[in-house]
Amino acid sequence: MVDMVDVWQRGGVIMYILFFLSVLSVSVVLFKAVHFYGMGLRDWRFVEDVKTSLAAGKNEQALRALAGHRHPLARVLEVVVRAHMHRLDEDSVESALQRVAYGQVHRLRSYVSVLELIAQAAPLIGLLGTVIGMIEAFSALEQAGARADPSVFAGGIWTALLTTAAGLIVAIPSLFFFHTFVGMIERTMSRIGNVVADIKWLLSEREGAS
Repeated sequence: MVDMVDVWQRGGVIMYILFFLSVLSVSVVLFKAVHFYGMGLRDWRFVEDVKTSLAAGKNEQALRALAGHRHPLARVLEVVVRAHMHRLDEDSVESALQRVAYGQVHRLRSYVSVLELIAQAAPLIGLLGTVIGMIEAFSALEQAGARADPSVFAGGIWTALLTTAAGLIVAIPSLFFFHTFVGMIERTMSRIGNVVADIKWLLSEREGAS
């Protein structure tokens, strides 16, 4: 049975750094999970209500429906609807859309890059701890000379490898959640683009019919 306290002590200061990174990683994952849930990224039902209102020419009703949602799409569609109501030119509309879309992407991506940084840094920090441990083990072996105990040397190598293992344990989940969140963001933005195109077409058709 491995004594975790002994393992922790053998890892030295590197283990404390990796522990801090693991706590930071878990905190970011929980924060983004709550953040995405609060934004209602999986709730697209309001889109049909908005389309129905716009098709009937009820722009204000559509805006009220959008105001009641925290979904990034709601903020983008508000720009489209208001631009249509005020008959802004295409360049002004595109400029406003880009500005709002950039703000929403920034909200979605906030702190996600921290997970990528942890996934990259943790294995390197763990490897640094292993290199330091190996140096200490070989230094002790040299000083012992002919009296060197192979078991002590093997124990030094075992201790050195602990930090590499700890670094990978921190890095792998961080990398997994980083790609999970990035995938969610990319799918969300892609779908937002499709819905915006549909709404623009609906408004243009309504304008042509009138």
